[in-house]
Amino acid sequence: MKKQYSYLELELQKLGLNRNEAKIYLATLELGQSSVQNLANKTSMSRPTVYRTLESLQKKELIEKLDRKKGRSVTPKSPDELLSILRIQKRKVDEQEREFTRIISLLKTEHYISNKKPFEIFEGENGKKFILNELTETHAKKISVIFGKENVLAEKDLLPIFEKIQKRLGKIDVQEIFVEEFKEDTAEYIKKKNIYGKSFFGTLVIAHKVFYFHENQIFSIEEEFLTKLIKSLFDLSWTE
Repeated sequence: MKKQYSYLELELQKLGLNRNEAKIYLATLELGQSSVQNLANKTSMSRPTVYRTLESLQKKELIEKLDRKKGRSVTPKSPDELLSILRIQKRKVDEQEREFTRIISLLKTEHYISNKKPFEIFEGENGKKFILNELTETHAKKISVIFGKENVLAEKDLLPIFEKIQKRLGKIDVQEIFVEEFKEDTAEYIKKKNIYGKSFFGTLVIAHKVFYFHENQIFSIEEEFLTKLIKSLFDLSWTE
């Protein structure tokens, strides 16, 4: 039963629930109508943690209303309600994909291509070498990466460089977003997140520079407005 619970917790986390939310929701499904104390006993969580988690689940419309003052019992809603979370996630992914596609289209316009300094295009291995060199020499302590399905660069290409930067700068913060499964066994300074759904373009953000990977091309961007916009989109994807 524990193995089954562990598996279901992971599946619920893929849908957007955090670990505590997944545990509490599964407990409510098993217990049915139950008190906060029963849920605390079932999940080995403190009552304050259970209350906070139930309030979060209530916002996601996965449990009936919680009356904290009266100590009212909690009733789970049908697992069918999980579809609403998936639909919300899908809308967000669709919106982000449209925004990324719009930016790519903007980059391909004659205005930006004619301006070589803020915007350049590289092909294949030359582009890969250029990016790795830029990353190796960076003094940025925060680096953000999206690994899309069509990626010129793989995580294995970047890990040795991250280690060199870490040794040189002392401390760095790396955020990696994957559209597919990833391995957990990496350095502590690397934080990872999955975004399931439609694929994004591969993206690397270093300080004031952004690199887009699309098919066999790499777009190097230093134009201020676009770099700020892309950083904002990454932050939105990371925090959702």
